[in-house]
Amino acid sequence: PDELEISPNPTTGKLTIGNSQSPVNEIDLFNLLGEKVPAAVDCKLLTVDCSLLPPGIYILQASGEGKVWRGKVVKE
Repeated sequence: PDELEISPNPTTGKLTIGNSQSPVNEIDLFNLLGEKVPAAVDCKLLTVDCSLLPPGIYILQASGEGKVWRGKVVKE
C-alpha cells in the first residue's frame, strides 16, 4: 500500500519519513490547532528535526505527485 512511514514515533529528535511507492516533495508539520510549526525539514533525506519543539502531538503532512499523506507524531 501507498502509506507514509514515520519513525521513530514517539520521538525526542529527528524523524525519518518513508514512502516506498511515491516520491515525497514537500513535508510540513502542524500543531493540533492546524498552525504550521517551524521545524528543520530536509525533503531530499526525508527527515524532520523536532528536537527544538515542545513535547506534544503534531500532524505531519507529506505530499508528492498529487498525493497527500498525513500522520500523527508524538514528541516526547
